[in-house]
Parts: sequence; C-alpha cells; structure tokens
Amino acid sequence: MKTNFKKILNELSYRVSTGIPDLTNEQHLIKLWDILKEEKWPIEARVELLKNLNELEFKDKAALQKYASKHKIKPDTKVKVGDNETTAGEELPDLKGDEQGEEESTDNKFDKEKVDKIQKELYGEDGKGPLLQESETTQQALDKGYKKGEPWVAPGNAGSNFNENMSNEGSLILEKYPDLTEDELTEILYRKTLGTALGNQQKKTNVESPNKGNKGSIPEDVENKDLYNSARIAARSAKSKNDRANLGKQKAINQVGFGENTKQDNFGGTESDLNRLEDKLKNTKGKIYIYDKETDKVYEIPKDVMVAWVKSSGGGENASDTAVLTEDENGNIIYDGWSDKKGFNDIQANGTLNSDFDKKSNITDKLLETGNIDKETAKQVKNIIKESQDEVKELEKQYKKTGVQLAKTLDSYEGENRKRLLKHLEEQDKKYQEAGTTNHIQDAMKHYGVDNYDDLLKEMSKEGESMSSNRIKIASRLGEAERKYLKNNNQEIPENLQTKNIISDLREKALNVQKKLNERLKKIKGKTKSGKEKPVSDLIGFQEVTDDLHLDKIDTPKDDKDYDTLLKRNTELAMAGTPVTAENIKKCLGVKNTSDAQDNFEVLTEERFTKDRETNKFTTGKVVEIFAIDKGTGKKTFIGVKTYRGKNGPDSPTSTTTQWSPNMQKCFDGGKS
Repeated sequence: MKTNFKKILNELSYRVSTGIPDLTNEQHLIKLWDILKEEKWPIEARVELLKNLNELEFKDKAALQKYASKHKIKPDTKVKVGDNETTAGEELPDLKGDEQGEEESTDNKFDKEKVDKIQKELYGEDGKGPLLQESETTQQALDKGYKKGEPWVAPGNAGSNFNENMSNEGSLILEKYPDLTEDELTEILYRKTLGTALGNQQKKTNVESPNKGNKGSIPEDVENKDLYNSARIAARSAKSKNDRANLGKQKAINQVGFGENTKQDNFGGTESDLNRLEDKLKNTKGKIYIYDKETDKVYEIPKDVMVAWVKSSGGGENASDTAVLTEDENGNIIYDGWSDKKGFNDIQANGTLNSDFDKKSNITDKLLETGNIDKETAKQVKNIIKESQDEVKELEKQYKKTGVQLAKTLDSYEGENRKRLLKHLEEQDKKYQEAGTTNHIQDAMKHYGVDNYDDLLKEMSKEGESMSSNRIKIASRLGEAERKYLKNNNQEIPENLQTKNIISDLREKALNVQKKLNERLKKIKGKTKSGKEKPVSDLIGFQEVTDDLHLDKIDTPKDDKDYDTLLKRNTELAMAGTPVTAENIKKCLGVKNTSDAQDNFEVLTEERFTKDRETNKFTTGKVVEIFAIDKGTGKKTFIGVKTYRGKNGPDSPTSTTTQWSPNMQKCFDGGKS
C-alpha cells in the first residue's frame, strides 16, 4: 500500500482549526484517524500508527528537552525516558502547554455559504424541519417555552433548559458536520431557535470565560443578542460533548474492539428522556462501556448497574443533567454523563437550613459506619444536631406568622389604596408569566376558587396559619411592592407593614444557632480515613463540601469493578461549555484524592451576614466562604461559597446554594488556583 503522507498531513491541516496539526492533541488524532479511514487504511494499521504516535520514546531527559524545545508537547503527554514510563510534565516540570488538555480556542472561522447550505440540509428551506434528536420534549420546550413543573422541561430554568437541549442538538450536528467551527455552529443554533418561545426567554446572558477572556463576538446584525450568547454557550458545550464521544469511541475501538460504524443518541433530564434512556440501556443487545480519561481506560459496566445509575439522575450521587450514548453496529454502547452549567458561577447544590441538619445527621451515620467515630460519639453528635434543628424549626415557624399578619393588614385597604394593591398583584402575575416560573398568583386563585385579584386578597386574609409558603410569598411580595411605592412617593410606611425588622431578628438567631452547633462539634474528636485525629466538625464539614461540589469524583477506581467511583467520575461538568474533568479539579485543588485532602487540609469557613439592599440594616441571610488550609505549607485556597437566604421571599424559610469560588472558576478556565 503506497501512502501519500504529505496529502494526509495537508488534509489534517485543513481540518484542525489552528491549521497546524499537533500529534499530541487527542482531537487532532481523532481527525487523523478519520482521514486514514477515508484513505482505506486497515483498522490494524490505524491502531498501530496512533499507538506509536502516543508513545514517544527518548534515550534520556536531555533528548526529551531537545524535542520539547522544537515541538509542541502537552504536560500530560505519555513518554518513555530510558526505561521509565511517565509524562512529559513529570519529567519537565516547567513545561508549558494547554493544561485543560483541549485544543486552543482559535475556532473563529465563519463561512456564510457553508452555514446556509448546512442549515437547509438539516432543517429544510424554511428552517422549520424537525430536530436531529429523538427527544420529543426538546421541540415542545422550544414551542411552549420553559414552564416550571411541566412535563416538557427538566428542573432548572429557561437558561439551563436551552443549554441542555441545544447542546445535545449541537453535538448531533457535529456528528454529521465535524468541521463546523464554533461561530458556524453558534449561527446554526441561533437561527433554529430565533423566534421560539424558549429562545425569547433567554435573558441577560453573558458568555463567561473568567481566565481566558474568550467570550466570542456578536455580529452587528444579530436581532437577539442574549439568544446569540446562549447559542454560543450551547455550541461550546456541544463541541465538548462531541469531542468526548469521539475520544471514547476511538479508545474503545483500540481497547475492546468497539465497532467503527456508530450513531450518537442524546438525552435530556425530562422524565420522558430518562425513560427512553433507561429503555435503551435495558434493551441493548451489546455491552455497555464508559471511558475514563485520567486512567485512559475503557471499562465495561454491567447493565443492571448502569440502569440503576440512570434511575438516580439529577440528584444524590448522580449529578448528570444530560447523557450522550455512542452505539456501534453490534449494539455496544459508550455512556457519557454530563452536568451542564450555563456559566462558571452556576449553582452546584441546593438545600435549606433545615436540610443542612438532616445532612449532618446522615453524615454522622456514615462516619460511624466507616469507623471515623465510635457509637457513643455518634449518639452525642446526633443529639446535639437534633437540639439545634428543633430550635431553628421553632424560630422559622414564626416567619409564617408575619406573612399571615401582612395579608390581613393589606386586605384592610380600601378605595384608591386597594386599587393600587390589586395593580401590584396584576404586575406580580405578569412577571410570573413572562419568566415561565411557577405562577403563585394563578395557583392561589385555583386553590381558593376565585377569578379576580380582589377576591384573592380577601381569601388570603381569611386563611390564617394554614397558608402555604407559596401564598405567603404573594403577600410578602405585595407588601414589598407597596413599601416601594410609598417610599418613592415620599410617604410614611405604616408600622404594620414594617415586617423586615422582625424577620431580620428571627433569621439572625436561626443562623447563629447553626454557627454555635459547629463550635460545639469542634470540641468532639474523630479520625480521618488514615487514622489522623480531627474535630468532628471538620469531618462533617469536609463531607458536606465533598457532597455539594461532588469532589469524590477525583478518587481513582480501586479496580475495574469499582463501579460507584467510575460512574461518579463519568459525570463530567461542562461550565459555560468548558469541560471540567476529575483531573482539572485535582489540579485546581492541589490534591491527589479525597483521602489526601481530608488528611492534609483543614476546611475553614469565614462568614458574614447579608443585609437588605434598601436600607442595609436588616439581615436577609449569610454568605459562607469555604477555604482549604494546607497544614504543611499554610497555603489557604478559596474553594467555594455557600449562600443562605430566604429564596422564596423575606418571610420564607432559609434556603442554601453552593458555588465554586471565583479563583477555582478561573482555574477551571485554564488558569492557576
């Protein structure tokens, strides 16, 4: 077989966005594989060539340094130096490269004629043809928009719904047209969703890139800039999904004889999609695999284990929102789990102040099971937690009383003042409708069996303490709107509308109970996995951070049958389209695994109360900054932020959200921690 290597390299140069082939870049090697296949190379020859390219051998360190001075080589490239099998980065610590392991983002080519042609091939002359994905709920979401609780949307909001659905569509587009650039795919997704109900709900969208500053650009003639930015984020996520699927396929071909003729199938988080995913896995005639990039190995997952994992999607240990399956001609499947986040600053975990106590109690049970504490200590800890939880429950019960009293006060308004309140209710109703979130006004009208705002206000004032938190939210927002009106018109705010000071005192007391709990638990001792003595507050705090930020995915599997660890690692974060792997998280935290982190780091929290925007006097919640302190060096790493606030209005129980810290976000975007 005569091979024209010059022709192959020229074709590869054309297909990579930089124009310069990098034979240490996995995405470039996948494109090379496709070219060799088109050139009729037998599979054995392709495997052998790529194997040789992946195994750089050098006589000694000096030879590696000489090679690195002339050629681009990434720190994680596997090399053999003498008899030592290692990586280029371990041999040459000062070696610089793209630490995210991805192709540099120079993907800014745009060919309008090409986009026009592909758009028509995909969706017809009018652009209204069916989507590539088999999900019936994606088209419904585009047509009807995001409406919380409806069967065509997964939990989240209009932004997350768009990102999950359209990144799945984009990945399927890239399967058909792999040479599309980011700008070209962005344009295709933008055109497809322009004017749809979901497209119109994309508001205040920015493309986040906290370290690289790679936010893309918006053409001058774009009609809906927020939608265009949403389409770009989805395009980046789509590329991450498609690249990972291609890499997994390539590795599976080499390692387990996976078939070459494949088809991608993508799934969202709706009940319909999860049922379809479960059926697909149950009924496959072949085997189910996952590819783990860090270990560079393809693992077989038993069908029952994989199905059980999918059943737990979107909560607990399985944080995946979407999934990509690659199926070969023999029915074998490669599974990729994804947790799609529209931005680097997106929420990683939700909860409540009350559920925090439940979580601490459950963690205490686990610490007993794993031998970190003994039976007597566990009993003592759980009793202290229960005392604190009961105290907070009593305090938070009083929030409702202020909301109920506020409803009675507002119902006493008459004449022009009452008309103004009814206008406030109408405006609140419209905001719910525009946002696509749960419409508490309409739900309350149905509950009471009324059809106008005046009767709604009367019924709310009658209900008393059986009033639900959602109906209290209506009263709270109505009171807030009235206070704003009075202030803007230089009128005195009556004492019976001044509920903020009461709520402020109650919330501050509840949050201080939690703080005192941690101080009490700090005096009780336990031990780490390796036997080091530590305060129970640290052991519980470390596990809370691990659960909220899913840090346990950094642990490598003990063996090929460590399915729990393998599947946790398989759910990969996509933040603003940027893939965040277990390797990235370990690098940014500066740890080898969770045991290393638990032994050598102290979890430190620094907190401050948050105040209302209007007066900056009343406590609305608190912000807790989470740090890891290296006991050896004293280095303090800011890793996360946990926010406590009345999410459903000032009269509501305290809710919690957890996010990665700003410097961790920068690190995930290719920076340093």
